[in-house]
Amino acid sequence: MSALQDCFECTEWSIFKEAATDNQRTNVEEYAASVSDYISWCMENETATKTIVTRANQKPWMTKEVRAKLRERNAAFKSGDAVALRSTRANLKHAIRDAKRAHSRKIQGLFQDSNDTRKLWQGIQSVTDYKPPPSSCQNDTGFLNELNNFFGRFEELNSNPARKATPHPDEQALRLETSAVRKVLRKVNARKAAGPDNIPGPEGQDQC
Repeated sequence: MSALQDCFECTEWSIFKEAATDNQRTNVEEYAASVSDYISWCMENETATKTIVTRANQKPWMTKEVRAKLRERNAAFKSGDAVALRSTRANLKHAIRDAKRAHSRKIQGLFQDSNDTRKLWQGIQSVTDYKPPPSSCQNDTGFLNELNNFFGRFEELNSNPARKATPHPDEQALRLETSAVRKVLRKVNARKAAGPDNIPGPEGQDQC
């Protein structure tokens, strides 16, 4: 994360505005698209990507410490060392017991605050092992065509050609204050998925 912050701090952000400005008018869409693409490029180059494999029969209390003890037990079993096998089995047993206790305390902590409905729901899901059914996207082109015909019915009788509106001479240019941008970014829910710009919420908040 520090490397990504250094990348943003060393960036000359004014060049994006200059590239999107023509005759002292800034194309906001082009400006936003170029900045978003640059942020995504920095994330791909500076952010480490990890692949996590989750199995269907994996226990919720399984941790990396337990996996390490399990690998040690398996290595001792393959080596045929009886003393090492007894030692690694005992270590694995203690690691599993500690992991179960830690998981139990974590679940109990979700029910401590009755006003936090999100944590209460997470606790209920963990206790009951509830998993919401996966949602599937329907590929119904007929329904999409019906929507296009419904919302496009107003343009059927419109014969006027489209033309770009002339900006008013007293119209003020768009101004973005740093404090206003930070205020908006701090309101972003970091737990939600990324939007159309593919920029995760934590990435924006870390730069505030």
